Amino acid sequence: MCIANIDRRLIDARSTEIGLREAAGLCTKGQEGIKARFIQAADQINTLIGMVEGTAFVAKLNHDVIKGMRA
Repeated sequence: MCIANIDRRLIDARSTEIGLREAAGLCTKGQEGIKARFIQAADQINTLIGMVEGTAFVAKLNHDVIKGMRA
């Protein structure tokens, strides 16, 4: 998968995270369980975004090192 596709998917994931947090904010009294699930899902998406960003950064570093070794 190319970097542009990863970046687009990360943007979509961030939008989804924001939407889940907004949905949690709209929950009324008596919907604490649903609110907790929305927040939990948003937190998990945020964690995955961080992991993907870190992995992409390491992949870019590896690419640059290998490319530099060939020069």
